[in-house]
Amino acid sequence: MNSPFFIAGITVLFAGIIVARILGEQALRHLNAEEKVALIDGFARLRMFGLLSLSLILACFVALLFSPHEWRVPGFGVISLAIVILVVSKHIVIRRRLHQLGVSEVYCRKIALAQCLSVLGIVIFFVCVGITMRR
Repeated sequence: MNSPFFIAGITVLFAGIIVARILGEQALRHLNAEEKVALIDGFARLRMFGLLSLSLILACFVALLFSPHEWRVPGFGVISLAIVILVVSKHIVIRRRLHQLGVSEVYCRKIALAQCLSVLGIVIFFVCVGITMRR
């Protein structure tokens, strides 16, 4: 996959993730020590298992690249739907947990912006991959 769309998609994906990470780290400056401890304790389970589901979806995506051509478009749709469900459910869980923990609203807004940029990078990546696969 050396299509210009695929390369652009990968670039935007990593840019979105990096910028989201930077914004998330900057948002931590708005928390006091007690809020930071509550944040780490409150999200321990999500951090532990959150990467597992994403890794499984990415493994399916890589397997799809080596599958017969007629399976790729429907498989891509299923994987895209799985990622949308994962991202939306994770966003909802994070917002609820932040409000339960009583974290400052400034932090919540900055984290929401970081999540949106990360999701935007993922969406653009999958659109570019979809365009590449249709060719």
